[in-house]
Amino acid sequence: MTAEGGNALLVVIGLVGVLAAIGVAYQATTQSQARMYNALTARITGQNAADAAVDLGIWRVARDWRSRPEALERVELRCVQAGAALSIYIENEARRLNVNFADELSIAREISNAGLPADKASTVAAFLADYVDRDSVTSDGASEAEAFRAAGAVSAPKNAPLNIIEELRLIPGVDEKIFGTLQASLSIQSTRTGRLQRKRVGQDAEEAAPRGVYRITAVAA
Repeated sequence: MTAEGGNALLVVIGLVGVLAAIGVAYQATTQSQARMYNALTARITGQNAADAAVDLGIWRVARDWRSRPEALERVELRCVQAGAALSIYIENEARRLNVNFADELSIAREISNAGLPADKASTVAAFLADYVDRDSVTSDGASEAEAFRAAGAVSAPKNAPLNIIEELRLIPGVDEKIFGTLQASLSIQSTRTGRLQRKRVGQDAEEAAPRGVYRITAVAA
């Protein structure tokens, strides 16, 4: 046998030994580890089902947004994926106010128009503006963190844009009922800021319709 052949044989024997060790380790897997594996598998299966449901929502938007955009203002679908029943919600957020770029007055006006009393709308708008702005002081020059703490907030202001609309729950004074109102009026994706814009010279008098900004959510039915 040549030296090269001997080395190759040793490598093969080494691989067999490694595989045997893996087999022994697998056989020694404890019951708790097996349960953990099963739970992880179930979670992955659930995530795959949710992803498939969102893909179905995307297909529906792609099919209708040009020819029937009015049919996508609010849609609820139901489907079964991997044995799991899911509800799919499609909402057009184009006409909602982008809370990350709107000023305090625009936010207050928007949520007041949505049904919140004017004083409550002003209070929530002030806290919301302080939550997303970059500074750490209120319009009165006080500490935003102290103001949030005094109002019973569970966390200090983020001083950065919202990543998900559910962060509105962290704003002082926002309970589940108010959150429902805010969620239906505000967005983090739309291009609407509530600020007046001057028309450029030569621009048509009629403004273009807002582009569709669709939020697709899949939840267990």
